Amino acid sequence: ATDTRTAAGSKLGHSFTNYVSDNNATCTSDCTMTAKCDNCDATDMKIVAGSKLSHSFTSYVSDNNATCTSDGTETAKCDNCEATDTHTVAGSKLSHSFANYVSNNDATCIADGTKTGTCEVCGESVTVADPGTKKGHDFENGACKVCGFKMDDVNGDDSVNLGDVTAVVDMLLGRSEVTEAADANGDNIVDISDLTVIIDRLLAKNNAADYCAKHGHQYSEYVSNNDATCKADGTKTAICERCGKENTITDRGSMKEHEYENGVCKNCGSRLGDINGDDVLDINDVNILIGMVFGSIEMNNAADVNGDNVVDYKDVQDLLDIIFGE
Repeated sequence: ATDTRTAAGSKLGHSFTNYVSDNNATCTSDCTMTAKCDNCDATDMKIVAGSKLSHSFTSYVSDNNATCTSDGTETAKCDNCEATDTHTVAGSKLSHSFANYVSNNDATCIADGTKTGTCEVCGESVTVADPGTKKGHDFENGACKVCGFKMDDVNGDDSVNLGDVTAVVDMLLGRSEVTEAADANGDNIVDISDLTVIIDRLLAKNNAADYCAKHGHQYSEYVSNNDATCKADGTKTAICERCGKENTITDRGSMKEHEYENGVCKNCGSRLGDINGDDVLDINDVNILIGMVFGSIEMNNAADVNGDNVVDYKDVQDLLDIIFGE
C-alpha cells in the first residue's frame, strides 16, 4: 500500500528563459517580449527599452501657403501613427503680381521715364522703365528749350565747331559710342550723311558769323532771364537769327518791389526808407525822397516811409525823425 501527501514548500519557481519579441513597437511606445515558463504554461512579458520606432514621413503634401514674401510649407503624416511633420519648401515663394502701373512723370528729352506698380497680393511696389516716354528735344534757334542741348554739339562743349566733326568721324569708325547729338539729319541713324549735314551747318554758321561781323547781328525777341531783384533790374537774352550768338542786356524796369514786413523787406532785408538801396538810412535817402515828392525822381515803394500808400512831405518828416532819432 502507498500513501501520497503534499510536501509543503516544495513548489518550483517559474523559469522564463526564452523571450520572444511581440513585434508591437510603435512610434510612441517600446515593444514587449514574452516568454513561456519552462515548467508550465505561465507567461511573462517585459518592455524592451529603446525599441520604440522612428516616425516615417514619406508622403508630403503642399499646404498651399506660399506668398510673395515667404516660402510655403508641406506636411506629411507618419506612416505608422497620427504624428505630422511640416517643413519649409525652399524656393517656393510666389512671384509678385504687379499691376496698375502709374507714370512717375520723370521722362526727359533724352531718356525714358519710369513707372511704379503695386503688387495685388502684398502691396509691395516696384519701379521700372517706361519705354517710349522719352520726350525728345524741343529746339528753338538751335537749342532745346527744355534742357539746353545744342543741335550738332556732338562733343558737348556748348558750341558747334571742327571738334564736332572729329567726334562724328570717331563714331562712324567705331572709336567712340554713338550719341543722339550725331544724328544731325534726324533719321535715327548716324551715318556719313550726318557728317555732311554738320559740315554744311558749320560752314553756314562761319559764313553767317562773317556776315554779322560786317553788318551786325539780327537778334530775335529778347527773353527775360528772371533774375531781377528788389535792388536791381534783371537781364534778358536774345539769339542772333543768323549766327546763333547770344546777347544779354539789362531788362530795364524789371526790378521787383520790396515786400516789407515790420519795416524790413522779406526778400532782400532792406529797411523801409532806404530809398537808394545802400543799406544805410541817411541824408542821401532824404534828398532822393524830396525829389520823388516834387516829381523829379521816379517813385519806388521804399519811399512810403509811413505806409499810408502816399509819398508826400509826411514821409520826408518821418524819415528825418528816424535818421536823427537813431
